[in-house]
Amino acid sequence: MKFPKLVFCAVMGLLLGVLPATAAPVISVLPHETTVGLGDYFTVDIVITDVQELYAVDLDVLFDTDIMDYDSYSQGTFLSSEGDWTFVIPPVILESSGLLQSYVESILSSPDGVSGGGLLFSVTFRATEIGTGMIDIGGELMDINCMPFEYATVPGIVTVVPEPASMVMIGSLGAGLLIMRRRRRKV
Repeated sequence: MKFPKLVFCAVMGLLLGVLPATAAPVISVLPHETTVGLGDYFTVDIVITDVQELYAVDLDVLFDTDIMDYDSYSQGTFLSSEGDWTFVIPPVILESSGLLQSYVESILSSPDGVSGGGLLFSVTFRATEIGTGMIDIGGELMDINCMPFEYATVPGIVTVVPEPASMVMIGSLGAGLLIMRRRRRKV
């Protein structure tokens, strides 16, 4: 009689082993790749997908201070998407470290969390230097029991290029220097 029970356990173990695991939520910086002109302001969205019963967030945004400065943030719509009231604590801005520390938002008017995906918040930056840098996310997501759970992140990449007016000016300067050089050779 022990044999059928052993076979049953082995078959169940195999079945459970091949069933797909529940995917962890993903927090992404959108767009994933951004190209902006020097001096331009640009906004990235912090978006979550595949989450179950999200009740609160305490998130940090890390950004490359070599090419961008923080300008502002705006609250998203995901946690209030089912008509719930939310409470927001604005992030602390540590500009020299490239950190928006602790954007906190929590549902107040319901004992239930929200599921699915949507916009958590948006951040606006100003491009200050030519180059490429990252915007990344860290922190905690909490369920309806205020217990943290795992998630994955997809950072954003920002490339700052010279503004078009500067390119025209540089091109004109180069053309002018080339003409002057040719005139000197003829003399």
